[in-house]
Amino acid sequence: MPISNQYLLIQNKGEAPIEGYTVLGYSSTRNCGVDGVIGQFGSGAKHAVNLCLRHGLAVWVYCGKTRLEFALDKEVVNDGLSDETVHHVVYRKNSSGTYKRAGWILDFGVLDWDDVGMGIREFISNAIDRTLREGGGLADNHLSIKIVDDKDRRAKVGCTRVYVAMSDEVREYFGQLGKRFLHFSDNPGAAKPGILTKAGRAPEGGDGAVIYREGVYVRTLSGQSLFDYNFSKDQIKIDECRNSSEYYIKKAISQLLGNADTATVATVLRSAAEGTELLETQLDADYMFGDYCSNPTETQADIWARAWEVAAGPDAVVCNDTFGHAYVQGKGYKPRVVGKLASTLKKVSGIKTADSVLTADERQGRTILPPSSDAIEAVDWAWDLFETANLTGGKERPPVNCFQEISKAGRITSGFYKDGGVFIHTDIANDGQNNELRKTALEELTHYITGATDASRDFQNLLLDALVTLA
Repeated sequence: MPISNQYLLIQNKGEAPIEGYTVLGYSSTRNCGVDGVIGQFGSGAKHAVNLCLRHGLAVWVYCGKTRLEFALDKEVVNDGLSDETVHHVVYRKNSSGTYKRAGWILDFGVLDWDDVGMGIREFISNAIDRTLREGGGLADNHLSIKIVDDKDRRAKVGCTRVYVAMSDEVREYFGQLGKRFLHFSDNPGAAKPGILTKAGRAPEGGDGAVIYREGVYVRTLSGQSLFDYNFSKDQIKIDECRNSSEYYIKKAISQLLGNADTATVATVLRSAAEGTELLETQLDADYMFGDYCSNPTETQADIWARAWEVAAGPDAVVCNDTFGHAYVQGKGYKPRVVGKLASTLKKVSGIKTADSVLTADERQGRTILPPSSDAIEAVDWAWDLFETANLTGGKERPPVNCFQEISKAGRITSGFYKDGGVFIHTDIANDGQNNELRKTALEELTHYITGATDASRDFQNLLLDALVTLA
């Protein structure tokens, strides 16, 4: 409800054309070429007028000496099936003459523009844009937002003044002005696009990332974050309600971090290495270095490599999970699990990863050991069978080794053939009476002779040929 005799005054240098408030789609800033301007759609001031009218708040606009008054004109419209009453938004200049229709009705935007604060945001954004276009700083005395009494409602030559009747909602928005607009915060310099240190900016409270576009509040993401973010108008997309999706925002955050300085990146990586779940440590890293799945530039790689060393130490090794930690530690390194950011760090050539410091066997959780006497005997027995059947393919008997392997989902590999050698698991390699040992020796020698995989026709043929010949 309106609070009598008080208005919120929004004033800027420069006299706006009345079309800025009466012609839908007209925008003087869309292609003005001035850095930091906010407007683009040509609908914000019109939605703002509608919001005020829908909330029963009088709104007056002074373009220099020209005063615009807004009202409603009722009309019954028949669509051939029923009658419906609509309220046209009308305006007149300087309290003289007849009202003119603005070209839209009161219900324009009613489904999405439902908070009077959205309207105040548009009026203030317009004031900032015009101040910037006039070449004035935001500390210019001509840019003013304050609460005034009704007796102070008047025109000012060379300025645009918007007066909105006071209400609890308007007063609350005014009280959060420094959070809603970085231009009016304790650090106006934060209105420049970039990564911001946390400063309790969220209007609704909490530790989520507070998102701005050209210094204007967009939304607060859920969860916790290390930083807040202010984007240029080219870095995130917004709809005509000035909303932006979480997907586009997180993509833009990834790209900002990909180009951040060493200290900022180190702060993120330190949290990731400590296992702290924050917005920044849970980002999809596909866009960190530019377009989808791009690799870092030389400059980016150098910054991220130095940041990783600052955050985790010179002996830190990036690991996807705890698998392989023992091997990494055994080589004198310090394993660090960094969650989703692991895929980003693996692109940086100067950062050690489990893949780069471990052998292929170690990455599989295997330790290669000397062969047991039983393993040698089992391979000799199997090789003698193939030699007797003249089925060795002219190859020499392969070397034998044993191995230990970390259990994977409760399954143990009994043996494998690789790099010209046969490998037998220690669990079966020390029991010469165990048929499993001999079966494994036969299987791996079959792989060695044929070069074929399990269940392939060549694999089956060699075993069948051996059986028939020896029978």
